[in-house]
Amino acid sequence: MTKCFKQHFHHPWRNYSQVDDDTKNLWFSIFKGSYKWREELQSQVRSTYDRKMAKRLKDNHHSIVKKKGGVCPTWLSLSIHEQMMKNAQDKDFKARSQKASKNRRGGDLTSSVPPSHVQGSISSAERAKRLAAQRGGMLPSVVDLFMDTHMRDESGKKVPINDKVQKIKISVLNLLRIIQLSSRKFKGT
Repeated sequence: MTKCFKQHFHHPWRNYSQVDDDTKNLWFSIFKGSYKWREELQSQVRSTYDRKMAKRLKDNHHSIVKKKGGVCPTWLSLSIHEQMMKNAQDKDFKARSQKASKNRRGGDLTSSVPPSHVQGSISSAERAKRLAAQRGGMLPSVVDLFMDTHMRDESGKKVPINDKVQKIKISVLNLLRIIQLSSRKFKGT
């Protein structure tokens, strides 16, 4: 995917929404030339492609303006690189970037970020499969999966990894009680 846009990168795009439709279609046609899929999957493939390309382009921009230390990649023209670096210094861009960083860090840029889950790099789908294997093939409920990936062992007891998870756990348990009570009342009438 990255190869598609590196061949035709003609503007200092920060993200996929800034790319014109003609260029998006050109990139997709290059991608399509390397892969084959059934025609009925075309819209699904395009949707997935657009979503992944958006992330790649955003990551690419970050890599160029932040990680590379101002060095222009060999595939990028010097004039586009200079425009990207200039745009990265824009006050509005810096303000939006800092706000996004702050949001990703739970509203605080100065302290460490509390952990949000305990599954590491294992996807939730993979964790669900592993739990199913432990349970004789029965997939866990969404609640069970959430609890498993957001609780840690402490002295042999599962405890929430942070305060937010504790609040969610209490809310979910209360909702489950309400649902159980409602279903009992419904069955009783």
